[in-house]
Amino acid sequence: MSKEEVDEVYEAYERMMAFEKQYAKYLDYSGKYAGTEYGTYAKAMASGDFTLDELCAECPHFPMKEMLNKLGMGNSKEYNAEEAYVKAFNELWIDENIEVIKEIATLKVLNETRPYRDQTGINMLYEYIGWDVPDAGTSAYNACNSIDTFAIVLAETYVKEVLGTKAIDRLTNLTEALIKSFKELVRDTSWLSEKSRTNIFEKLDHMTINMLEPAGGYYDFSGLDLVPTKEGGTLFDNYLRLKQYRLDQESMMVGKRATGAFLWNSIAPTVENAYYDSSSNSINICPGYVNSLYYTDDMSETELLAGIGITIGHEISHGFDYTGSQFNAYGVPTPIFSDDDVDDFVRKNSILAEYYSSIEVTPDLMVNGENCIGEAAADLSGLQTVLETAGKNEEIEYEGLFELFAEKWAAVYYEGAMGELLLNEHPLDNLRINVSSQMFEPMYETFDIDEGDGMYLAPEKRINIWGDAATDPAKLTIFRMYNPNSGEHFFTGDEKEQNALISVGWNNEGEGWIAPASSDTPVYRLYNINSGGHHYTANAVERDQLISIGWSDEGISWYSDDKNTEPLYRLYNPNASGQYEAGAHHYTSDAAERDILVGLGWNDEGIGWYGL
Repeated sequence: MSKEEVDEVYEAYERMMAFEKQYAKYLDYSGKYAGTEYGTYAKAMASGDFTLDELCAECPHFPMKEMLNKLGMGNSKEYNAEEAYVKAFNELWIDENIEVIKEIATLKVLNETRPYRDQTGINMLYEYIGWDVPDAGTSAYNACNSIDTFAIVLAETYVKEVLGTKAIDRLTNLTEALIKSFKELVRDTSWLSEKSRTNIFEKLDHMTINMLEPAGGYYDFSGLDLVPTKEGGTLFDNYLRLKQYRLDQESMMVGKRATGAFLWNSIAPTVENAYYDSSSNSINICPGYVNSLYYTDDMSETELLAGIGITIGHEISHGFDYTGSQFNAYGVPTPIFSDDDVDDFVRKNSILAEYYSSIEVTPDLMVNGENCIGEAAADLSGLQTVLETAGKNEEIEYEGLFELFAEKWAAVYYEGAMGELLLNEHPLDNLRINVSSQMFEPMYETFDIDEGDGMYLAPEKRINIWGDAATDPAKLTIFRMYNPNSGEHFFTGDEKEQNALISVGWNNEGEGWIAPASSDTPVYRLYNINSGGHHYTANAVERDQLISIGWSDEGISWYSDDKNTEPLYRLYNPNASGQYEAGAHHYTSDAAERDILVGLGWNDEGIGWYGL
C-alpha cells in the first residue's frame, strides 16, 4: 500500500472510532446493572415494548418503518427494542454521520465475507500473528462454521453421527436430576421468604432444557438452495444465499410464538459453550461443548457429574443470581426475590467476594472478588448442586469426582499475564477448583483434610449461597448441651467443643438457635471457677461487674441479631444451690419452655439477646 492509502485507512479508522465512542454511551448490558438497586435491570428490560407507530415516533430521524418493511418485518403487532438503542438510532442517524455509518457497514461486510473472498489475505494475517496457516480443509470448515446456518448443519450432523440420542437422553436426565437437587437446596435455605421460595420453585419447574439441540427443533432448511461448485457455485455466492434465506426465515416468524430454536439461530451451536438464558428461562448445552472430556456413552455417573454436571449446575444457578433473578419463570422481567431476601443474598455474595479478595495469586497481586463474584457464586453453587445429587447415589466415588473436577479446570498460566487474567469475570481456573471445593465437607472427608493442611478452611469460614442454615457462614448454629450432674445448660457455636462435652457425659440437646456470624452486639461468656457454671450476657457492664468479683472472662461467644428477629429469653432459678448452682441461669428461644419454667418458680429476666 502507498503512504497515501495507509493514511486514508488511518483517517477512516479515526472517523469510525469517534463514531463508536458516541454509540458506546448508549449501550445497555446486564453488567451495567451489577451495582444498581435490585429490580432496575428488570425495569430497563421491561420498558422496551413498542407498537410500530410508537417505535417510529421515538425514532423520527431513522426510517424505521421503511427499513422494517424492506426486511419483511413491518407487520408485527409489537416490537421489543431497548430504549437505549432506539435513542441511539434517533440521535446518531443524522446527515453528518451518514458517510461514517456507510464506512462502518462496508467494513463489517468486508470482515464478515473475508473467509469467502480472499483466503490469501487471511493466511497473511495468520503468518503475521505467528499462527499456523490452516490447510484448505480447515479453511473451508472455519468459513462454513462462521455462518450460523452452516454451523447448525454441522452441529446437527455431529449430534446425529457422533453423540446420538443416548447422549441427549442421558444428559437431559442428568440436568433434570440437578434441577431437582437445586430445588432441595432452595427448600433448605433459611434466608428465603416463602414467597421468594415459591417463585424459585416455579422458575425451576418451567426451566427449558435445550440439550444439544433447541427444544422444538431448528428452523426448517429444506428450502435452502445452494449451488455446488461443479455447477458454478462459489462459497461467496452460497454465503449470500444463506444470508437471504435466514432473513426470509426471520420475517416468516414475525407475529408467531417464539420457539427454542430462535435463541439457537442467533449463535453458532458448534462453539464450545453452555449458558443460561433469562429471556427464555432455559439451560443451553451446545453440541460444541460436549466433547469426549465431558461425555462418552461409557462414562460413569461420577465422571458425568464431575465434568458436565458441574457446568450444568453452574448454569442453573445463574437463573437466580443478581440479574437472572430479575426474570420470572416465563422470561418476563419481574424480580422474584423480596427486598429482605435480596439483602441476605447480597450479603452472602459479599462474604464470598471478600474471601476471593483475600487471595494473593502472585506477590502483591490480589484477586478482585467484586469483579468475579457472579461467576464465583455460580461455581460454588454448581459444585454444591452436584454434591447434593451425588449424595443420593451410593455408586458415586468422591475421590474420583474431585480429581476429575480438578483435571477439568487444570491450566498453565504465564505469570506476566496474571494481571490481565484477573480482569476476567470468571475466577482463575485453579481458584474455581480450590475455593469451591474447600467449602464442602465431602472434600475434607474424602482426602482426610484437617487443620494445618493447605486446603483447610475453618467451618465457620466456609461459604454457601444456598442450603441449610447450619452450613451458612453468615449464620452460626448454637448448640445446646445439658449436664445431668450439675443441672447446667451449656451453649456453644463450636462443634469441636460440643463433641468434647458429649464425650465426657453431657447430653446433646441439639440446636438452641441460629446466631449471626457477626453484628454490632457481641454476647460474652464468663466462667465461675467456684461453681463451675457459665453465664452469658450481651451487657458489657454486667460482664465487667462479674469479672470484678472473680468470674473469668472467656471472650465473645456469639453475636446478637441487631434486627431483633428472634428473642432469646433469660431465666433465673432462685432455688439453685449446691451442686445445681451452676445451672442457675437458663436461656431459650422457646416461649413455651420459658412459660413452663416460670410456672415452676423461675424468674423471667426478659430478653437476653436475639437470634435469627
